[in-house]
Amino acid sequence: MSVETKQVDTTHEIHPLFRKRWSPRAFASKDIPEEILNQLFEAARWAASSMNEQPWMYVYARKGTEAFDEIVKRLMDGNQPWAKKAPILMVAMKRTTFQRNGRPNGSADHDLGMANAQLVLQAVEKDIY
Repeated sequence: MSVETKQVDTTHEIHPLFRKRWSPRAFASKDIPEEILNQLFEAARWAASSMNEQPWMYVYARKGTEAFDEIVKRLMDGNQPWAKKAPILMVAMKRTTFQRNGRPNGSADHDLGMANAQLVLQAVEKDIY
């Protein structure tokens, strides 16, 4: 199944990778090799974070596994129909305290967002939508 690649019209010039990113309503059903998944997680790993804590963690499961079915089951009802068709589902999580001292990390949401953005842009670069 081929996914139509869209290019957005921007007001100002930006990197083509940003113009290529969009939110499809359906996802290609092709499997994603382990090496490509590792590249996505590596891109996330290099995101900026408060105190270099990197408070994010990703869990993923492939279609046809018990873990995949468990993730689908825990999604909101409206997301289950499309999510169960994806070849892989990922869950992004964050640690809300600093590991070095146990104090609250007020930047954890921001840092997780940075990691997610980098993961998504790496996926776009690999034509994963």
